[in-house]
Amino acid sequence: CHCGSEQKAQLLLMGYGDMMTLQARLLGSVVDQVFQRTPCPTIVFRLSCPPAELTRVIVPLRNMRPYLHRQIQIAQKIAAAVEGSVTVLYICAASTPDSAQQQYRQQLNQSLDSNSHPSNSALPEVKINVVPHGDAAAVALSTAKPTDLIVLHGRDCILTREFAMDNWGATLLQAAPCSVALFAESAI
Repeated sequence: CHCGSEQKAQLLLMGYGDMMTLQARLLGSVVDQVFQRTPCPTIVFRLSCPPAELTRVIVPLRNMRPYLHRQIQIAQKIAAAVEGSVTVLYICAASTPDSAQQQYRQQLNQSLDSNSHPSNSALPEVKINVVPHGDAAAVALSTAKPTDLIVLHGRDCILTREFAMDNWGATLLQAAPCSVALFAESAI
């Protein structure tokens, strides 16, 4: 955190080990501390294969959030760097009617279109899948392959004392058969 401030960093990249240990859940992890104190956006990676072997970046979502566009943009930049593709998995309630699923797809497309910039023309297109299902983590886990990278927002992964059994992001961190990246905006 201090180094990022001293160097006026615009992005902080880190690797991590197991953030789901009992100690991390009770006392907080280094990642939690970095997310809370960093002056710039931060991406924390757990790579299960070399970056050159990544083929797809998956962004699982359960709802429309203000940071959604930035999270997808980060996924596109990573995918461009590894010459991969981007898939957004919007997981809605299992009982969601087809018309509402179509609305979610349109909202996501409109959000991407309205936030596109000419300098982003080299970024890969985003494939949007709206999936009605009761378990967001199960959908993402069944979709992911060993050469994929799942990009989660840090807010989707409660890693400290607030850990809850229904924390789908933490479930993904623990069980993902592929690489995972946590993204967080600057805390300052």
